[in-house]
Amino acid sequence: MATSSEKIIENEIYAWQITIGTYEDEDKAIDTINRNAGTIDFARTYGLYNDTLLTAALSNDLEKVAIQIMKISEIVKGVDVNVDHVNELGEYAFLLACKKGFIELALAILKKGTTLCAPDNSGFTPLMYASGRRDMVRLVEYIVKHNAHHKTCDIGYANDSGTTALSVALENGIEETVKLLLDSGKSNPGSILKEYNDVTILQRDLYEGIQTAKLILEKTGMDCNPLYISKKDRSTALLLAMPTFADLTHVDDHVDVIQTLLYFADQEPALKYVDYKNTDGFAAFDLLFEVADIADIPVNTNILKLFIDFYYKNHPNSKVFLRNIDKICEDGVLIGAIRKMYPGKKTKKILKHLCNDVVETHVTVKQHRGNNSSPAIQTGKRIHMVRTRTTPLEEAEEIPIVHAEEEVSPMDTGFYVGDPRDRGIRQTKRLGGKRRKTLKKKGRKQK
Repeated sequence: MATSSEKIIENEIYAWQITIGTYEDEDKAIDTINRNAGTIDFARTYGLYNDTLLTAALSNDLEKVAIQIMKISEIVKGVDVNVDHVNELGEYAFLLACKKGFIELALAILKKGTTLCAPDNSGFTPLMYASGRRDMVRLVEYIVKHNAHHKTCDIGYANDSGTTALSVALENGIEETVKLLLDSGKSNPGSILKEYNDVTILQRDLYEGIQTAKLILEKTGMDCNPLYISKKDRSTALLLAMPTFADLTHVDDHVDVIQTLLYFADQEPALKYVDYKNTDGFAAFDLLFEVADIADIPVNTNILKLFIDFYYKNHPNSKVFLRNIDKICEDGVLIGAIRKMYPGKKTKKILKHLCNDVVETHVTVKQHRGNNSSPAIQTGKRIHMVRTRTTPLEEAEEIPIVHAEEEVSPMDTGFYVGDPRDRGIRQTKRLGGKRRKTLKKKGRKQK
């Protein structure tokens, strides 16, 4: 049975929930608590959600009442406010204080020695609630700082949706909290967010901007799961890191992020990740040219070099790489940029590989009714692919490559004109390290 004093306080608290209330009502409840502190059972629970006076006050935003209850528990001997009591919603005093933004009360509860930091029925922990509020940065700092001594909260906890304190802080743009959580080394940056089409925290942040994504990569490296492919969202961090025509203000940050992602892909290696196509059929390297074309701006040569270095080293036969070679070799500005990017002998080597040493053959079959004509074969030192906007990129086939060291029969080219020696053409031979010219004659001269 509740005492009359408890009934009075209960009425004061729930009156705040039912009506708008005034601060005089809250002050009246505090006055009643002070006058009956020795007789009230603060640990008793009541109501629809099985609340104590402390959780009831917090649930109804009565911060001053909750603070007074905590003070009485410190001043009056034998008073137990049941600070770790969990109501029917999975809520308790520390969680509610974080959820409501009552930082002084939350700190007081922590310092009192509570060990409870579990999620409520919604799957959110006190740290997750605090991470989404700008007025709770100091609390997050306290939790991170003291976590090594007593593990009050699991900093990297992820609920069933993959949500973490870090993802909440990023979503709400609380940069100070983001840095604190990343610096802790326990923020679980590789969590998969199911409510966002199974993307990583890094991918989700790349949708919003590039700068914090760069910070995540710098602080966590491979721990943020940078090479993850979201098949449901048809995205990768690399695809999302490519600058769009709508965001050209932080291109240097894009370059840094792309460089880091390609470095990780090189270490694995992970060509499938680099060549992965989005819902429009574009891979990351395709987007470099596509965005430049749409925005009518030059191709970013810093990003171009990063991709050339990756493909040239790891997979020069990549379909994505090959279908973009012509765009490079047909553009005098890009050729000039490549000469600047690769000084000295390396320029010649790179350009030879890209534009000279690679022989592409494109076969066009003319189909007519009753016409069985053979395919027209085009070949030579450099043959350009035929591209049309109507051809989906995903249907593009790999172009065969013939390297310089491979011997190609003249008959294979369709341009065989016979043995030049039969017509007395001067030939140059290398014998014994020296050159000499010989005259090949068709027959012996008559005397």
